Amino acid sequence: MNNEQLISRYVSGLKMVSWVYALIQMMFVFSQLLIPTASTDLGKFGFPTLFLASSLLNGAIALNTKAKNYRPLLFLSIALIIFTNIGVGILNNLDNDPSLVASNIGRIVDYQFAPGIMFITVSVLYLRLTITAFLSALFVVSTAIQQYMNLSLGDVYFSSDLSIVFSSGLAINSQWFVLMCLFVLFTVIVVTVTSWQFDKLTNQASDFERANQVLGRYFSPEVKEEIENSRFSDITAVEKSSLVAVLFTDINGFTKMTETMDPKDVVHLVSEYQSKMVAAIFSSGGTVDKFIGDAVMATFGTPTSRGNDAQNAFECARKMQISMSQWSKERAEKKLPQITHRIGIHFGPCIIGNVGGDQRVEFTVLGDTVNVANRLCDACKKFDSEVIISDAVAKRLSEEIKSDFEANFSIPGRTEKIGIHKLQL
Repeated sequence: MNNEQLISRYVSGLKMVSWVYALIQMMFVFSQLLIPTASTDLGKFGFPTLFLASSLLNGAIALNTKAKNYRPLLFLSIALIIFTNIGVGILNNLDNDPSLVASNIGRIVDYQFAPGIMFITVSVLYLRLTITAFLSALFVVSTAIQQYMNLSLGDVYFSSDLSIVFSSGLAINSQWFVLMCLFVLFTVIVVTVTSWQFDKLTNQASDFERANQVLGRYFSPEVKEEIENSRFSDITAVEKSSLVAVLFTDINGFTKMTETMDPKDVVHLVSEYQSKMVAAIFSSGGTVDKFIGDAVMATFGTPTSRGNDAQNAFECARKMQISMSQWSKERAEKKLPQITHRIGIHFGPCIIGNVGGDQRVEFTVLGDTVNVANRLCDACKKFDSEVIISDAVAKRLSEEIKSDFEANFSIPGRTEKIGIHKLQL
């Protein structure tokens, strides 16, 4: 899974749980101020102050959590929960008369399950299974220790007789006690399963985002949006036949040029060239089919037609030439060798779909049209031409072009001859 996407979701979880704790603790502040439940002045001051401080700190965590500070703020959030819980316990001991507590331990037991259940439930909002499991285990253990200490008192006893339970402060309602123990376990199970499901959904969402980013590297923004809006039906559908414009580019003299170059410089050169070609393809509504060494193959009309796909391919070639001209000026200023390339475009029927097996699948186009476009790109060397387009492309252009027309060009390995237009854009 992409680490950045994962951290982004963890950050959202920490923000969410911090806001929830801040809100709950602020509610406790107002409830203690409006209807004080403390017995002493220390309790009346201590409880609102503790909850207010904890609420403000949680709010600060929620406001300041970012990917770069997620880990320290996560530890701070967990520490804050633990210390707040400990603080409440200390204040409870200081606020109540020990003898009164000891004589009414049966009543107090009923309330001591509630904080643990609340913290266990809220822990799922961290959106992390490990954090949820840790906090759930922590509060189960702390609640168990607390109850063990209560039950260790010699005068405490269990009773299922409600008249005895209501009349004696030392009697623990056995039915309610068992029910609360089961409820704690039930909460832990539900919260853990929910957190596990969140983790699973997070992984799936992250995988989808990563696939979406990859999609954006091959399709123009407009085509990408169409695919997303159609719920990827055009990509995942079975192979189909469609009229497509196929464009090939290739750097002239690339092999000879790179013979004496450092491999890192070769990679940089190819990457820079391809990035310029991709920009022209995307701005013309095209799709990057594949990179073949220094060559680029693009299609127009995949996965769906954009209207006049032949015209879009021709516009792309024009933009490529403009980009190459600007690049040549930049390289000349740096006293670097000039780079030129050739372009071949053909329009015709293709098979569009997924090619490959279970281990690797590639969305591509197949057919004679692809072969012809590739051969036209190669033919630029023979005719010393920048761009060669087939007559099938020229007939679909919405503009008049100046070209050197050849009516019967023979494609190697192909019986039927075609008309081609040689251009200097």
